[in-house]
Amino acid sequence: MKRIALPALLVAGCFGAVAGLYGAATLSASLPAAASASAPSGDHVAVAMPEVPSTGMLVARTVTSQVLKRELPYLVYRPAGAERGDQRYPVLYLLHGLGADCSQWQTVGVVREADRLIARGAIPPMVIVMPTGEDGYWMNHRPDGPRWRDYLITELIPTVEASEPIAGTRELRAIGGISAGGHGALQLAWNNPHLFATVGAHSPGLRTEREAFAFFGKGPDFERRDPMSLAKQVARLDLDIWIDTGESDPWRSRAELLHQTLLERGIAHQWRPQPGGHDGFYWSSRVGEYLQFYGGAFARRLRAESLRAVTLVDVAEIAPSN
Repeated sequence: MKRIALPALLVAGCFGAVAGLYGAATLSASLPAAASASAPSGDHVAVAMPEVPSTGMLVARTVTSQVLKRELPYLVYRPAGAERGDQRYPVLYLLHGLGADCSQWQTVGVVREADRLIARGAIPPMVIVMPTGEDGYWMNHRPDGPRWRDYLITELIPTVEASEPIAGTRELRAIGGISAGGHGALQLAWNNPHLFATVGAHSPGLRTEREAFAFFGKGPDFERRDPMSLAKQVARLDLDIWIDTGESDPWRSRAELLHQTLLERGIAHQWRPQPGGHDGFYWSSRVGEYLQFYGGAFARRLRAESLRAVTLVDVAEIAPSN
């Protein structure tokens, strides 16, 4: 892993999110001033960004993937105070949508909102990681294409958590995504239950087998990659789940079907449809809610860990000595 020095076309969007908003080390975050709606085939939204002072730090890094045989950029948000190195934080992995890159979440204002909510004490401080997944839908492609799942799970996450002030436990690790990233977050959480305790699907682009790209595979291969199929068979896990969609989103009916499937199976989740479409205005208006969901899940699990620690201390104090 190293700092910025990559081919321009691949990393311009990701590193531009830092270069355009940073001075030397301090971030300027954002709210969209204008955005154009995107069709289900693409989720990238160009927006104009005003500068807002921030107290956190956004760092652009790269990782050399042996799985994908290339160097890939990612962004890391560190909360204020992380530079002291005396604390380990929960971590949130945010996946971009189809046609976008690792700058998408920064574009819709996630860093500005994280700083605001952390400063108010509304959410606990957390590290936010925004990786690059190109148009791979965050899965290993069938039959023998790029292995985006393996890159994320076996290379990116271990690299990030070895170099950033991250707690590195399932209870304090969350994953979420926009559109194709929402699809990716759900299938990654359900297929890797030992890794993630919290998952969010924001305007998830849930394709039927007929609509899916060839690299989803057919039959059992498709079902292993499809959140709708997984929702019908996945075990009831200790997993905080959030699903939202715009009322005029072209993918809304599939998201609603996912909600109904979980409801019928008695799998707890938050279902939050709201007015809006499949575009930057919708996501930027909801990003604060998203962070409060993740932050609330982290806070609850942190409290549970603290209570367990206190109980163990109490037991040790009253236990008879031999």
